[in-house]
Amino acid sequence: MTYLHKGGRAANRAVPQHAEHGQFPSIAMPFMEVFNNQRLHEALEMKCPAEVYEPSTRPYAGLPGIDYPFHDKTIVVTRCGRICLGRKGINFSQVFVGQPVGIKEVHDDIWLVSFMDYDLGCFDLETRVLEPLENPFGPKVLPM
Repeated sequence: MTYLHKGGRAANRAVPQHAEHGQFPSIAMPFMEVFNNQRLHEALEMKCPAEVYEPSTRPYAGLPGIDYPFHDKTIVVTRCGRICLGRKGINFSQVFVGQPVGIKEVHDDIWLVSFMDYDLGCFDLETRVLEPLENPFGPKVLPM
């Protein structure tokens, strides 16, 4: 799709201009109506998703209480996705906003950041840059 820049130039944008102003859900509703209630899906034996959807009988209780007994500190990620250690903020990820992460000093001013059972990366307190570790969820290639 082509959208207009603020200066009036045409450009391809990942986010439609109207989405930035809170109008996106009302525009997406007609698509969702067709996709869920009218369009037949081969993977659903030529049924609409609304025909086969059943809500879960189990209530979602959220994540269990998370603690980090082997870490030096537990810190809740801020609304802007930072880990604040003292007066220093380290950009981490907005994916973890409101979640507790464990941090552990592994060397002088080098800290390991973990979420649940996964070590995610290390940061240097002086540079405040997080270096991610290898993706624990990535594909595993077995040796031949």
